[in-house]
Amino acid sequence: MVPVEEPEAEPPEGGKKGRKNAKADKPAKPAKPKKPKMRKVTVEQFPRLTTIATFDTIAARDVVLSDLNLNYDRETGFLGTAVRTGETLFKCSSLDKILLVWPDGRYKVVAQPDRIFVDKNLLLACVFDRDRPYTVVYTENSYGFTYLKRFSFGGTIMNRDYSLLPEPGEIRLLVEGTPERLYVKYKPAKGQRIHQQLFRPSDVGVKGVRARGNQMTAKPIQRLVAGAEDERPRWWDADGAAENGQIV
Repeated sequence: MVPVEEPEAEPPEGGKKGRKNAKADKPAKPAKPKKPKMRKVTVEQFPRLTTIATFDTIAARDVVLSDLNLNYDRETGFLGTAVRTGETLFKCSSLDKILLVWPDGRYKVVAQPDRIFVDKNLLLACVFDRDRPYTVVYTENSYGFTYLKRFSFGGTIMNRDYSLLPEPGEIRLLVEGTPERLYVKYKPAKGQRIHQQLFRPSDVGVKGVRARGNQMTAKPIQRLVAGAEDERPRWWDADGAAENGQIV
């Protein structure tokens, strides 16, 4: 039996190009409308009912109550909130830092103490503020000269001893801020012409805590007090001569 060859099927007219044209003849689908963004729909349907505001930073120390009594017993030399004898110096909180100063110029900053020994001659205890200004009058031991200094304590490391005097000496006066006047009465001496003087601390600039002060006098001082111009101490001789002292 002889096989019969079937004729090959002719490709459609135009080949691949014809197929593309056939697809092109189909009707185009209509474009889908864009969906509105969810954020826009939400804002339009549910507008904001609140207002945007800024928030201030609040330190924890500002919201903690200062309800602890810091007591100092000068007879035993103990200081703290757990000390039940002596006198109450001020109220403080558990977050406060306490500044301690002694007559020889030594000072340090400690955490609010329950009970610590600070000796019987503590000169100053207060809540520490590194930028708070102070005025100090001290006499150095070598020659007996008396100096005046205005300063702030600045930064410190907790529980470390510092000195606000550049050389060994003794603090005669330490007050916060700048007093209007310093009333000075000198020890009596043979041939002494000036017995009392007035000084104006604002005449000197602010220095670093460990800087040397400005010299007030070389005379031995018997009494010294800070006060206003119209608040003279009782021991002041109103009838005697009182020159304005020169601070150098």
